[in-house]
Amino acid sequence: MSEHPAPPAAPEPPTARERILRAAAEEFSEHGFSGARINRIAANANANKQLIYHYFDSKEGVYAAVLDEMLTSLHHSTAGATAVRDMLRHQIGSAETRRAWSRMVAWEGLADERPVVSAEQRQASIDSQVQTIIRLQREGRFAPGLDPRFALATIYAIGIAPYVIPQLVDFCIGPDAATSEDTMSAWVDQVERMFTRRTS
Repeated sequence: MSEHPAPPAAPEPPTARERILRAAAEEFSEHGFSGARINRIAANANANKQLIYHYFDSKEGVYAAVLDEMLTSLHHSTAGATAVRDMLRHQIGSAETRRAWSRMVAWEGLADERPVVSAEQRQASIDSQVQTIIRLQREGRFAPGLDPRFALATIYAIGIAPYVIPQLVDFCIGPDAATSEDTMSAWVDQVERMFTRRTS
C-alpha cells in the first residue's frame, strides 16, 4: 500500500498585530495621517483600541510601524536588484502595499509637514537604493551618465503615478492604463530602455 504525501499545512492566520498593521495601512492610505481614526482601524482589524495602544502607544506609533514594514519590504525587494526592471516593478512588495504606500506619501506631501515620520529610516532606505543604482551602473546595467539620485526620484514618481494621478496616466497612455498590468508592463519597458541607454 503506497503512502500518500501529507497535504500542505494551512497557512497560519494573521496575528492581531498583523491585522492591525494591515488595517492601519488601508486607513492611512484612504484618509491620510490626520484623517485616520483608531476606532476604524480597530474595527477593521477585529481588535480593540486598548490592544492597538498596547502594541504601538499612539497613532503616531501605528503610522511609524506601518512605514517600517513597508521600508523593510522595499529593502528586500531592491537590495538585490539585477536590472532597472527590478527597481521599477518590485518596490514596496505587492500591488496592494504599493497602493497604500503611494497614497500615504501623497497625503504626506499634501499636508506639507516636516519632518516626516521615520525620516532617518527613510533617508537610510533612499541611500541604500542609490547605492544599488551605482552598483548597476558599474555592472553596465544602468546608464552611467545619469545621476543616481535623480534617477531614483524618477523611479519613485513612476511607481506612485498609477495610484496618485491615475487620470493623468490614462490621458497620456490610454483609457484604464493606470489599472492595466499589461500597460504598466509596457511602460516599465519604455523606462528601462531610457535608463539603460548609454549617455554621452
